[in-house]
Amino acid sequence: TAGFSMMLGFFALHPPGFKANYMDVTALHGGLISGVGNTIASVASSIGPPVVAYYRESSGSWSPAFNCSALLCIASAAVFCTTSSTVRIEDIVAAEGKSEELDGHDHSQ
Repeated sequence: TAGFSMMLGFFALHPPGFKANYMDVTALHGGLISGVGNTIASVASSIGPPVVAYYRESSGSWSPAFNCSALLCIASAAVFCTTSSTVRIEDIVAAEGKSEELDGHDHSQ
C-alpha cells in the first residue's frame, strides 16, 4: 500500500514537468506540440498492452516485457540527450531568417 501511494504521488508530479516543457519548446505553437505529444502517447498506450500480453504469453514470464520497457527508456534517454536543446523553435527559425514562413506573421517588430 505504501509503494502504491508513493507511485501515485510521483505520478501526480509527472504531468507538470512535461506539460510545461511544451511551452519551453515553442511559445507560439504550444497547442500543436501538445497535440502531437498526446497523440504519440495515445498510440503508445494502445499498442503497449497487446505487446506486453504477447511477451507474457510467449515466454511465460514478465521479464521480456520489463526488459523491453527498460530498453525503450534507455533509447528514449539517448535520443533526448543527443537531440534536446535549450533554444526555442522560434529562435532557431528566426536565426535562419524564416520567422515569417513559420506562421505567416512578421515577428521582427
